Amino acid sequence: MLRFLRLLLIVLVPYLVIMFPVRAVFSPWLVAVEYGMPGFPPDPVSEVEPLRAMTPNERLRLGVEGLQGTSASNGHQILLGMKFDNGQSVFDDREVKHLDDVRAIINVLFPIHSIVALSAILLAVLLGRSSRHNLASAIRAGAVATIAIVGVILVGAIVGWDEAFTAFHRIFFSGDSWLFNWDDALIRLYPVEFWQIVTAMLGVTILGTCGLLLLVSNRLSRINNAKT
Repeated sequence: MLRFLRLLLIVLVPYLVIMFPVRAVFSPWLVAVEYGMPGFPPDPVSEVEPLRAMTPNERLRLGVEGLQGTSASNGHQILLGMKFDNGQSVFDDREVKHLDDVRAIINVLFPIHSIVALSAILLAVLLGRSSRHNLASAIRAGAVATIAIVGVILVGAIVGWDEAFTAFHRIFFSGDSWLFNWDDALIRLYPVEFWQIVTAMLGVTILGTCGLLLLVSNRLSRINNAKT
């Protein structure tokens, strides 16, 4: 039984650790942080049609609203109601459809993550009561597995961003529904650099969390050894 509980915790740890920072991607503060970074690209339309370009405040407002539209229960209405300062709608039907697809995926992944988190806590308590050694080894193995998974993803992103980005979207979206023109609002608000920074942030956060888990597992092992 303990072996099964240990194995189950090992399997849950990667999803648990990876999804925590992923959930933060849809927080309003992320847009403000990225838009304020030195070298973050301006609205691409500003180089071709300066009068049509978004102001920094306008872009920030719409960038925040766009992410809220992918995660809020009334997200579809938020997306439809988004307007540029001149009163024109921000997204066309195709863009709204894509963001609705994103929200549909989130509505599956995030509840699963909550269930996984509760399950992992329960498993950790059960293992900790019966064997700190098994708990420590499960945490360590789960952290190592997570590092391996994220390491492969990061290497793929560094070596071939375009290929990795395409592969990711083909897993979750059908056809070319996720491809947009350079002057579409989605690209203007969330250019490729936005997602490259997100990927880097996720990588650092996840690997840092794994480092903490390894420290916790080592601490548990020392406590267990001291009592034996």
